[in-house]
Amino acid sequence: MSILLWAPRLTQAEQSEPRVQAGATQAPAPASEDESDAHDTNEAEREADQTVLGAEVDLNSRFIWRGLAFSRGAALQPSAWVSAFGFSASLWSSFMLGAELPRRRPSSLVPSLHYEYIWKRLTLEPGATIYYNSDELGPSMTAEASLDAAFDLGSGVHLVVTDNVDLKAQAGAYFGTLGARYERAFGRCTARVSTGFGFASATWNSLYLDTRRPTLSLVEGALSLRYDLTESVYGTLHVESSSLLAPALRHHVAEPTLWNNGLTLGIEL
Repeated sequence: MSILLWAPRLTQAEQSEPRVQAGATQAPAPASEDESDAHDTNEAEREADQTVLGAEVDLNSRFIWRGLAFSRGAALQPSAWVSAFGFSASLWSSFMLGAELPRRRPSSLVPSLHYEYIWKRLTLEPGATIYYNSDELGPSMTAEASLDAAFDLGSGVHLVVTDNVDLKAQAGAYFGTLGARYERAFGRCTARVSTGFGFASATWNSLYLDTRRPTLSLVEGALSLRYDLTESVYGTLHVESSSLLAPALRHHVAEPTLWNNGLTLGIEL
C-alpha cells in the first residue's frame, strides 16, 4: 500500500475533473508506440534465447532456385536445424527422385549459419551459406554471404529485403530481392502469402545464365498453408511461381516461367 506524503496544488481545470475514489480501479493508460515496440522486442529476444531443434522433409514437384529450374521432375528436400541465442545452423539438401538424362540424379547439399537481431520492428539476419552440387549444374561448390531484413508494417504485413554476395565461384556476384509478406494465423492453421522482385548483377548473370549485364531478373510469388498437427509436428502445403523478366535472360532458358508445388512434414522441439 502506498501513502501520499505530498501533493501539489491542483489547478482550476484539474479541480473540475472527476477524481478517482480510494479503492476504485483506474484503467491503465494505453502503451505508447515506443513501449509497444520495446515489449515486442523483449518478447522476440526471449524466444531467440530458447534452444530449438527442427527437421523437415519437403516433397516438391520441381527443384527451382532464383527463377532457374534445376530439375524437370520431382525432388525430395530434407533439412535440419538448431537455433539458440539468436544463432541458427542448418543443413538443407536436395535429391532428384528420377534420373534426368544426360545427367544422373543430381544432388545438392547446403549448410548455413545465420544470426538474427531484432530491434523494435526491424529484423536483421546476416549469414553465410555454402552450396555444393554433385554434378555440372552450375559451380560444383561456392559460398555466399547474405544479409536479410524484414520490417514489420503491422497487421501481419512485412517488407522483406534479401542480399546475397558470392564469395568463391564469382567473387562479388550479387543477387537480391525486394518484396512483401503477409501472414495470418487462425486456429491451428497459418497462411502466408509473399511476392517480390529479384535483381542480379552482371557477374551473377554471367555465372548462371551466360549473359553479362545487370538485370531486374524476375518476379516471384508464393502461397503456403501450415497446419499444426500437434504442438511439435506440422504439415505445410505450398505453391511457388517465378518468371524471368529481362529478355536477355528469357532467351537463355527453355522455361522462363516456372511453377512448383509441394508438401512439407516437419517437427520442431
